[in-house]
Order: sequence, then structure tokens, then C-alpha cells
Amino acid sequence: MGGERYNDDKAPVSMILEAKHAVEGCAKVLGFGAQKYERANWRKGLSHTEICDSLLRHLSAYLGGEDNDPESGLPHVDHITCNAIFLGEMTRTHPELDDRGKVSEESDVGPDIDTPFEEAMGKVKALRVKENVAKYLHISPYAGMLVPMKADMEGEHYVFIDTDGGRYYVHKDNVTEEWVDPDTVKYYE
Repeated sequence: MGGERYNDDKAPVSMILEAKHAVEGCAKVLGFGAQKYERANWRKGLSHTEICDSLLRHLSAYLGGEDNDPESGLPHVDHITCNAIFLGEMTRTHPELDDRGKVSEESDVGPDIDTPFEEAMGKVKALRVKENVAKYLHISPYAGMLVPMKADMEGEHYVFIDTDGGRYYVHKDNVTEEWVDPDTVKYYE
């Protein structure tokens, strides 16, 4: 019988090697950096935003159709991978270098941290009634259409009020919520 190991909560680090091409590419970028600066220069510490800036420059170049970094001749995706690893390491080993501009509660810069991303991007939350349910209830104007999120809830039902004052109760399971552009919402007053 062999020895025992208790590895239940330990990361299976060898799995990173399953992405052997990405690991090799990252190693080439590290080799380029070692020639340009010195080996493991980055381990001395880099500001978090400096890493993000580099990552974003390479990402922007890649998204712009450029495959290789002109300086190193290596793929931008390998520089992106390397910078992501740097950032992951710095957040754990050099938290004092976290120089992100954090929004305080008193600040009015940027959206409120509780504001959903979609809302911050000008989207509105709307409701869509399942078509078969809308037809059954003879509320076809609502079938598959978006209506304002402001519909009232009574228990587990949305209450829609049409222009004639009719009230329609639709169970929440028959309604989906979506983030949409404001001009796609059909408003019923």
C-alpha cells in the first residue's frame, strides 16, 4: 500500500499544462522580458493599473486586427496572458500596489456601485409576457412585447393595466425580465 495524500482542497496546478500552447507563449513573453529587464523583474512589484494598461494595449491591438507585438514579435494574446498572470500575482503578493481609482460612497464620479451595468449603459429593465399566455388571456398587445418594468407585483403575479383599465394578472414564471434599449419598449399607459 502506498502513502497517503490529503489534496481535496488543493488546486490541481498541473491542469495549467493542459493549455500547453498558451503556457509556452507566456513563457516566451517572460523570456523577452528577462532580456529587456532582468529575469523575474516583475516580481519586485508592478502597479495594478500599469499591468492593466499593458494588458489593455495588447488587447486593443489584438482586437484591431494586429496579431503580433511589433517590439517583441510575439503574439499579443501571449502578452495578454502574461499580464493577466502578473495581475493575479500582484493582487496576492503586492496589494499595496493596488492603485485603482476606487469610488468612495461620497463621490459622484461614475455610476453608483449598486447600479447594474446595463442600467449604467442606458438600458432599461422591461418585461416580456410569454406569447402563449398572452394569447390565452386575450392580452395579445402584450404577447412577446416588452412593457415597462413598472408593472406592479401582487404576490407571485405581475399586474398589467391596459389603456381601457383592464387588469391582467400573469404569474412570474410566464414573464421574463430583460435589459433593453429604451426605444424598444412598448409603453402602455
